[in-house]
Amino acid sequence: MASDAPPTSLLQPEERNYSQVIFSKVEKSYEPGADIDCCFTFTSEFQPERKDWVGIFKVSWKTTREYYTWISAVCSEPGSEKRVTFKAYYLPKENDDYYQFCYVDQNGEVRGVSVPFQFCHKVLEEDIVLVTTEEKQRDLQETILQLQAKVALVEKEKCGLRDERKQLELELENKAAQQLECSKRNDRLQQQNQELEEELEEERCRNRFLLQTAEEEQKRLQNQSRSVQVEHNQFKEENLNLQEQIKEMALSLKKYSEAAKNSQEEAQVLKGKLRDNEEGHHLLQEQLQEIQMERKKDKFSIDLLTKEVAGLRQNLEKKMKAVETTEKQLDPLQRENASLLQQIQDVKCMLELRKAEISDMQEQRMRDCEEIEQLNRLLSQRSLPTPRHQGLYSHNPHEGESLISFGNEPQYGEAPGGGSGQQIEMTCPECAAEFEDFQVFQDHVMCHDLASMG
Repeated sequence: MASDAPPTSLLQPEERNYSQVIFSKVEKSYEPGADIDCCFTFTSEFQPERKDWVGIFKVSWKTTREYYTWISAVCSEPGSEKRVTFKAYYLPKENDDYYQFCYVDQNGEVRGVSVPFQFCHKVLEEDIVLVTTEEKQRDLQETILQLQAKVALVEKEKCGLRDERKQLELELENKAAQQLECSKRNDRLQQQNQELEEELEEERCRNRFLLQTAEEEQKRLQNQSRSVQVEHNQFKEENLNLQEQIKEMALSLKKYSEAAKNSQEEAQVLKGKLRDNEEGHHLLQEQLQEIQMERKKDKFSIDLLTKEVAGLRQNLEKKMKAVETTEKQLDPLQRENASLLQQIQDVKCMLELRKAEISDMQEQRMRDCEEIEQLNRLLSQRSLPTPRHQGLYSHNPHEGESLISFGNEPQYGEAPGGGSGQQIEMTCPECAAEFEDFQVFQDHVMCHDLASMG
């Protein structure tokens, strides 16, 4: 088994790929401390690679990084069935956990899964004695319920992990698209870099040619005379400056070429804009002519409107003067109106007070009338003569005492049947009017009272 780690993945594997590698001859349990063989067969859908591996995983694993031990899947055995051997040193010790073989490809994706198995000592069937009691049954049922709850939780987690996987796949697709775009940009940049390198190489060739020319000239000058060594040194310095100038000129040439390209593009854009502007200019000229014609018409209309406005202004000034005169006349009327409104308010208050007094007087008058009626009943019952010019006094709380006269002395005569009769005449103390009906007489006197109060 190799010492380095196998290729794995953090993503939850897809179950649809589990059937591409089929495991065979898997025991229900293996003896601890012994080597075990793992046999598997490839289907036609799968092609093995050099970095594929087989791992032992504890049941309920989620990613390929949770392997317990692993071994390379490369083997030299002929035939369709392949075999790898796990050494006992790397295998789990005896316990109650379940394990399974998993075939993982070089990308960390699971391509095959075996049935679960355990690492425990084998027990012969004839040595097993099963004793089932009610307590064990209850414990077994509780264990089953707990396992069912765990299975439900695992299924729920499985659904959540599937959703997370879909989100991660979408993110991977987006990142792949971004990576593709970056690769395209990188290709463009590499192409631009290659063009720049070609230009730089051409510039280097020119520099080499100039250097070669300078060296030949230097050798020729050395052979001619050593007396011009100082001048040669100066020429060398000038040559170095010239190289720098050449580099600067190359950079300037590059900038000028880019500027020329940009200028050409701008020129094309400006040409298009110029054509659009010429078309717009023609349209504007036509609109200008129409506007000038409309302005002439508007000028004539404005002159007419100006004359009308002048006439309206004169009328407005006359009306303003009339309004000012009316306002001057209206000021004393407004003050008088305010005074009258105040007086009306005072009269209303007085009227309310008078109404209250009249209501009290009416109540008092009703009480007096009731007393007079009672007295009249007493008089009629007694049938006594009443002296002339004798009357009943009615107390008025506002005007003092007023005499209510019942006319002249009542005349009594003998009826033909021996009975007697009485006739009462009532005279108003204010206007000397005579009344026979007491209610009419009472209303008449009340009218005099109200008139005197008003």
